[in-house]
Amino acid sequence: MWFWLLVMSFCCVHGTTIDDSLQYNQLDIRKETKPTACGANHTCDCHQTKKTFYLVDCSLRALSVIPTLPHNATEINISRNRLTGIPPGTFQWTVNLTSIIFTRNQMKAIPNGIFSSVNNLENVAFSTNKIVSIPVDLLESKINLQKVDFSRNYIKEIPTGFLSSALNIKSIDFSSNKISHIPSDLFENKTNLQTLFFGDNYITNLDSRIFDGNPSLISFDFRKNRLEEIAERLFSSTPSIERVDLSRNFIKEIPKEFFAKTPHLKHVSFERNKLSEIPDGLFRNTKALKNMDLHENELTDLQCGIFIELSNIENINLSKNRIRTLCPTIFSSFTNVKQ
Repeated sequence: MWFWLLVMSFCCVHGTTIDDSLQYNQLDIRKETKPTACGANHTCDCHQTKKTFYLVDCSLRALSVIPTLPHNATEINISRNRLTGIPPGTFQWTVNLTSIIFTRNQMKAIPNGIFSSVNNLENVAFSTNKIVSIPVDLLESKINLQKVDFSRNYIKEIPTGFLSSALNIKSIDFSSNKISHIPSDLFENKTNLQTLFFGDNYITNLDSRIFDGNPSLISFDFRKNRLEEIAERLFSSTPSIERVDLSRNFIKEIPKEFFAKTPHLKHVSFERNKLSEIPDGLFRNTKALKNMDLHENELTDLQCGIFIELSNIENINLSKNRIRTLCPTIFSSFTNVKQ
């Protein structure tokens, strides 16, 4: 019975981990009228909402310069163009902006104070550019900010104090950059923070108290970094956590109390690490767990009652380890496993 469990696929953790609702690839066009041409040389489409406010779509226009934007724009999508920079004063008069999307351009730098006149920002996306650094004051005083996406760039450092005003933020994405260190204050007092995406970086350490102010955290993705150790109390203040992805690191040991305060945990992955054992009692408080990936580690043995509390498991992957024999009853609690 146990053999097919060892090679079972783990689709739920290594499928798309980012909720589609948190993506910024497309502007949310709530059309009340047919779009009208707007911007310099009528290069963009304006979708009118609430009489005088506009959702401005300038995506896929092969633009190398940002066109003049309507002063009453609330959301702007300038993705998939050829922009290399943002001229000073670009957003000086668009004070009603709540969403700005710059994904898939060729920008290398973001000017200081470029959003200083835009105080109602909620969503900012600069993913898939060539950005190397970000100004510490880029999003200063943006108290309504909810989502930021700087994924797939070349950012090496997040400045101390960045996002210090964004106390209502829900989603932060810095995946696929060159970050080696996370400032200790980055998540401080972010009580509404729900999703973190920092996979595919060079992070070597996480402070044990870095998530102490994040009781609403649901999804944690730090896959493909350079972590060797993880603090036992890392999730002691995140009772809402449901998804933990620490795959493709260099972790040798999981502390016994690592999941002691994660009753809602559903998906966990330690795929491709260097684990040699799973401590007894690790999963005793994770009765909601559905998907587990421990494949491609250095496990040689599993204690007989290690999974005794996991009656909701649907998928488990233990393949490519060094396990030769298993206790006959080790999977006896798995009544919902999918073949």
